Amino acid sequence: MTLFRFEAEQLVPASFEEVWDFFATPANLLKVMPPDMELELLPPVPDKVEEGLIMPCRVKLFPGWHAQWVTEFTHVRPLSFFVDEQRFGPYRFWHHRHSFVARDKGTLVKDVIHYALWPPLIDSVVNALVARRKLEDIFVYRKRMIEKIFPLP
Repeated sequence: MTLFRFEAEQLVPASFEEVWDFFATPANLLKVMPPDMELELLPPVPDKVEEGLIMPCRVKLFPGWHAQWVTEFTHVRPLSFFVDEQRFGPYRFWHHRHSFVARDKGTLVKDVIHYALWPPLIDSVVNALVARRKLEDIFVYRKRMIEKIFPLP
C-alpha cells in the first residue's frame, strides 16, 4: 500500500475564534466544497465537531458515481486542531488533520491529508491521474470560497 500525502495552507484574515467556529461547524462544508461534487450531509447534521462524532455523507466522485462517505472525528482539541478519518468510503485509507494557528494578520489554517487508494497495484497511477488533481481542485475552490467568506478588511 502506498501512503500519499497532501498539504495545504491558507492565511484567513479573521480572528482565531471566528475561523475555528467556521471550520468546526460541519454544515459549513457545503459552503467550501465544489458544487460539482454534490456533497450531501446525511442527517442528523451536528452543530459542531466533537471527538467520536460519526458523520455520514454522500458525494459525487465521477459522473454517474455517488459514494457514501462515513467520517469519524477521532481527535478534537478545541481552538487547536481536529482530525477526521474515513470509516467507510472511496479511499482505502483517509486521515485529515485540520490545524489552526493564530497569526498577527489572521489565522493560519493548515491541512495535512494522508490517504491510500484502490487498487493497490496501480494506486500511484490513479493518484497521478485522478486523486491528487481532485484534491488540488477541491482546495483551490475552498481557498476562493474562504476568501469570499472572510474578505480582507
